[in-house]
Amino acid sequence: MDERIWTDTAPAMGDVISRTDVTVTRRFDPPAAYLVSGDIDAAMQTLCPGAPMLGLLEDSALASSYGIRIGRSTLLLVMEKPLENAVGWQAAGCGVSDASDAYAAFDVSGKGASELLAEGGVVVHAGPSPSASISFAGIPSLITKQGATIRVWVTRASQCHVATFFKG
Repeated sequence: MDERIWTDTAPAMGDVISRTDVTVTRRFDPPAAYLVSGDIDAAMQTLCPGAPMLGLLEDSALASSYGIRIGRSTLLLVMEKPLENAVGWQAAGCGVSDASDAYAAFDVSGKGASELLAEGGVVVHAGPSPSASISFAGIPSLITKQGATIRVWVTRASQCHVATFFKG
């Protein structure tokens, strides 16, 4: 076998992985996304006023634009439309980079969703954490909620690995 020939392919939008009591769907790509570092509170007020900033397992409450906190001074800003002239250093004290094609999101739903996340090392507990960043299936991930659905964000380079994990 030639180890340079990959047999798995990245899941396409709409691909569904079904397991007992859980469904995983490669469903969501944001219209625009940005990595923001620096003063993220000022960045949210300037670039996306009124939008929520989500931590671990926090619900976006169907917001079309929101921030996902990666660390103390880093976030992924998910937008319903691209920002004009946002890339680069901002007067708000933050740097902004386009990340529209950097992440892939998987929606996990069903009675077995918590158990599937636990297999990947994430325990769904009563209270959220300020940062959505956590190791899932051995790779850095961002985990939020969209209503009753758990959304697992991974870098596009890791989506085959995570899809294989979800398949079992």
